[in-house]
Order: sequence, then structure tokens, then C-alpha cells
Amino acid sequence: MLILGINELLVSYNTLVIERNNLLISATNNSPLVLQINEQLNRLKKANLEGIIRYIENLEVSLSSYQKITDENLGIISSFPEKGYTLRTLAREFKFAEDLLVFLSQRKEEASISYVSVLPNLKVLSYGVSDIFPVSPKRNIIYLGGLFLGLIIPFGILFLLKLLDTKINTREDLEKGLPGLTILGEVPFDENYSSENDDRGIIAESTRVIRSSMSFLLNQNKPQVIIATSTIKGEGKSFVSYNIAQSYNALGKKVILIGADLRNPQVHTLLGIERGNLGLSTFLNDVNYNDLDKLIVKGKSIDEIDYLLSGAIPPNPSELLMRPRMKELLEILKSSYDLIIIDTAPLLLVSDTTPLLPLCDLVVYVSRAQYSDKNIFPFIKEMHSRENMPPFGMVLNGLIASASSSRLWLWIPLQLQIPLQLYLQV
Repeated sequence: MLILGINELLVSYNTLVIERNNLLISATNNSPLVLQINEQLNRLKKANLEGIIRYIENLEVSLSSYQKITDENLGIISSFPEKGYTLRTLAREFKFAEDLLVFLSQRKEEASISYVSVLPNLKVLSYGVSDIFPVSPKRNIIYLGGLFLGLIIPFGILFLLKLLDTKINTREDLEKGLPGLTILGEVPFDENYSSENDDRGIIAESTRVIRSSMSFLLNQNKPQVIIATSTIKGEGKSFVSYNIAQSYNALGKKVILIGADLRNPQVHTLLGIERGNLGLSTFLNDVNYNDLDKLIVKGKSIDEIDYLLSGAIPPNPSELLMRPRMKELLEILKSSYDLIIIDTAPLLLVSDTTPLLPLCDLVVYVSRAQYSDKNIFPFIKEMHSRENMPPFGMVLNGLIASASSSRLWLWIPLQLQIPLQLYLQV
């Protein structure tokens, strides 16, 4: 439309120019008609220039739009290879999926044909009805049974062990089995015991308790003779007599410990020295031998106890102890010592200790926890009931005083305690 308008203006302009030129043939430039035509020509010229300018601007806008469209088309065209590659990839994947679907469909049909061909001739008429709880095993019953057995079996075994156990385990066993007899005290079992003097150890403390109980049975105004004995070997009479001697020595008493167990002397092992051949048997066997200073093992200092060891083991210990020389020896020692403690042989096994009983002021009868048998109670009662028997005091040695020494633990025999302790430690 704009081009048509410009062309019409140019045609009009050219027509007026021709017309003016024709007029100039017969008229001058100052002719009113020529001046009018010139004025019209100027207006047309100006209109033509404005139209051309607007046309050029329209062309520039058109060129800009075309360039933009061209750039967009070039971008679209440049993406054609990538889209073609993507399209080919999707086509291959579609082809693969199609082939796979066809293959799986074929296999499904083949499997269906095979399944139909092997179907059994049996037919399920009705399906079983199940419960949410199993018929067997019954877990609650099993748990209750396990709990019952876990309680009954151990306690049953412990009850049988207690029923079959005839050992002395506690002080209460002594009090029940030996009513009327004085219980001097208990000596606990100490794994770390050393024969060296330990005034703060549990052995020393328990011996002080025994010493305090003995003071009620002894006459403190004269030298005293104390016999330490037991029923059988291994109950700790030598150990108890040694500690009693140490306890009285710590009290400021002048004490001598005599090893009168001539068959199985043990005092020298507590001292950590050799027994030697000179000792009590030497003095008793030779009536002319009176050099006691040579026989007595003196303490390292004036505050320590002295010892008269057994000496050589004689073939007739019972006869030697029954001789008057034993009483003579005690009278001699009473002039030098406040307390004479005699470690003697077991009463049940041999008769060596029996002749010494009338010579003493107190009998310390030692039994060992979980070692001594309760069947010895009648024997002890019979010994205590004899005429002219000196005061009688019982000592329970080897009492387990650890955390495991509960009353239930004491039901278990000693032979089973060590394996059980090892098991519990693991």
C-alpha cells in the first residue's frame, strides 16, 4: 500500500512538471499559474521524500524481522542432526523392546503349554483352614517348662548336695552338733596368708577374738599350758597354735610353742626352718639330758616367741609323751614362760595326745570348715565328758570369708567349689 501511494505521488509530480514545462513555453516563471504549480510541486516533493523515508524504515523493519526469522530457522535446522540421532536411538530401543516383548510372549506361551501338559489329575476340593496360633510347639509351655526346670534342677542338685554333705561348714554347725561346748572363734581362709607377723590381717584379728574367748577359761595369775589338737590330720591345729602363740606374744606375754606332734611335725614348716634332730624327743628319750637352752629355738629378739621343735621322729611317740619327763619339762618351762602352747597329734588317729590332757589348763580343739566331718561330734562329746578333762574350746579353721561364702555356696562340697569358682571367673 505504501509503494502504491509513493508511485501515485511520483506520477502526479511528473504530470505537474510536464504541465509546468508546457506553461513556461508561453509564460514566465512569475506567472501565477506557474507559481501555483511550483508550490504544488514542492508539496509533492516533500510528500514523496517522507513516503520514501517511511518506506525505507519499513524495509529496515522487515529486514530485521527476516534476519530474526532466519536466525531462528538456522537454530532449528542446526538441531536436526541431534534430533535425528535421538530419534534413531529411540527407534532402536523401541525395536529392542518390541523384540523382547515378542520373545517373552513366546516363552510365556511355551511355559503355559508345558504347565498344561504336566497338570496332575488330582483336584483340590477344599483348602485347609489354619489358625493364627501354631498347634505345636507351644512356646509359652516351653518357656514355663524351661523356667521350671531352670529353678528346680539347680536347687534340687544343691538340696541333694546339702543333704549328702556331712562336712562342718559354719559356726552354726558346731553349735548345733556340740551344744554346751565353748566356741572360741573362727579363723577365716586367707589365700594370701604369710607366716610373717601381720598385726592387721584377718588371721591376726580372728586370733585376737580367740584369745579374748580363751581369757575367760584361763587363770591369768599363773603360767598356763594350752594344748592345740584336732580330730584328724589336716585340720590346721599347728596353724592355729602358731597364731595363738603370736597373738599372746603381741600382748607382752613370754610364750613358747612346743611341737609335740612327734609323728607328723609341722611347726618348723610354719617357721620356714629345718626341723633337725634335736628337740622334744631328745629331752623325753634321754633322762640325763637337761640342756634345754640347746633344744629351744630362741626368737630373733627378746620380744619374739621361742620354739621347742619335735626333733627326730621316734619309733614310740606315745610312750615318750607318757613319761614323767613331759611333766618335768612343763614345770621347768613354767618358771621361764607365761604361756606354754603345745601342738599335739590328732586325737582320733593316735593316742599320743591323751596323756598330755591332764597336764594342760585348756584344750583348743580345731576343726576345719568343709573338711572336718560332722560324724566326729560324738567323739568330741565323749572326749569332753571324760573325768578330769580341762576346759574345752572349739575353733573353726579355714572358714571361707570371701564374697562367695554365702550360705547357698557352703552347700556345695569343697571338691566342687574350685571348678565352680573357675567357671564363674570365666
